Amino acid sequence: MNEYIKASELSNFLVSKFYNFESHYQNCFAYAKKALNKKNLNISFEIDLLDWRLTAKALKLKQDGDSYKVVISQGFLIRLALLTYALMPVSRDQDGDVFFTSFSVCDVFALTRSTTLNPYDFGSQDKERMSKFLQVLFFDAKDAEQFWASIEKYWDNAFYRSFAISPSTYIPFFWVFDIIVYHEMSHILLNHLEVDLSSVDYSERRFMEGHADFYAAKLLTLSVIPIGKYFNDKIITDELKANLFSLGFLTNVHYALLRGERKSLRYYGNLPHPHPDFRLRMFYLGVQAHFIENGSSPSIWQDIFEEAKLKLNESIFYLGGSGLANDMWDNCIQLGHKEGKKYYKYLDKKFKTFASGCERISKKYL
Repeated sequence: MNEYIKASELSNFLVSKFYNFESHYQNCFAYAKKALNKKNLNISFEIDLLDWRLTAKALKLKQDGDSYKVVISQGFLIRLALLTYALMPVSRDQDGDVFFTSFSVCDVFALTRSTTLNPYDFGSQDKERMSKFLQVLFFDAKDAEQFWASIEKYWDNAFYRSFAISPSTYIPFFWVFDIIVYHEMSHILLNHLEVDLSSVDYSERRFMEGHADFYAAKLLTLSVIPIGKYFNDKIITDELKANLFSLGFLTNVHYALLRGERKSLRYYGNLPHPHPDFRLRMFYLGVQAHFIENGSSPSIWQDIFEEAKLKLNESIFYLGGSGLANDMWDNCIQLGHKEGKKYYKYLDKKFKTFASGCERISKKYL
C-alpha cells in the first residue's frame, strides 16, 4: 500500500532516505580514493537542516587532516525532490490527458532505485499554477517557514496526494542528488581543499569547479551497473538505454535548477562558480571520457543525452514553462542565422578556453 506524504512530512522523509544511502556514497568514495592512491582519507555526510538556500560544500575537519565532510542544505534537498517530480517525463493517453510515466532508475551498488508515479492531469489552471511554482523553486528562502509558505501557495493537496511513495521504493531524484554529492566529493579527492582560496583568483576557482564536475561525472557513471556491463561485453541492451536516458534526463534537471534566473556569461565572470551551461558540458564530457577510457564509443551516450534533453523540454512545456532546459547554445538559434551563428562560435571559443583551464588545474593539483 502506498504511503501518502504530506508537505509537512516530506522533509523528514527525504532526509532519512539520504542517510540510508550514505553507505553507497562511502563505497564510491573508497573506490575513487584507491584509484587515486589516497588510502587514508575519510569522509562523512550531513544535511544542514537549518539552511534553506541552494548550497553544498566540502569541508576539511581541523581535528584530523585526513577527515572531510560533505554538507548539503535542506533547501537543495527539497527543491531537487520537488523539481524532479514536477518534471518527470510525461505521456498522453487516447483522450489527450497527460500522465506521468513509470520512471525506472538504475541499480546503484546492487540496490534498485525505482518509482511509479500516480497519474496527474494537468489542466490549463494547473499549468498556470505550475509555471509559477517553477519560479518559486528558484526563490532563495531564508528559513523553513518562508520556503513552505511559498511552495504551498502554488501546490494544493491534490498534488501532494499524487506524490505517492511506496515504503519499499525511492524517488528518482536521489540520482540527481548524487551529482551534488559526487561533485563535493571530487573537490576532496582532487586536492582542491588543500588550496588556499585567498591566494587564487576567481578564474582559477571556476576551473576547479569545472574539474570537479568532470570527475563527478566519472564517479556517477561508475555507479551505474548496466554501463559497466556494457564496457565488458559491448552489448547495447534496453536496460543500458533506459539508464543512460535516466542519467541524461536527471543531469539536465540538476543543471536546470542551477541555471535558475538566467544570467549572462559575463555575469559569471565575477563569481567563483562557472556558468551552469559550462558546468553541464563538463559533466557531459566527463561521462563521454569514461566511455572512451573503457574502449567504448560515446555515440550512444551522445544520442540519448540529446533525446533526454528534448523530453525535459517537453515536460516543462506541459507545465506551462519554456526554455528551462535550453542552454546558451540552444538560445543562439533564436537570434537568427547570422547573429546566432556568430554567438555560437563565440561560446565554443569561450568553452574551449574554459575546458583547457580545467585540464590545466587537474595537472596542477593532482
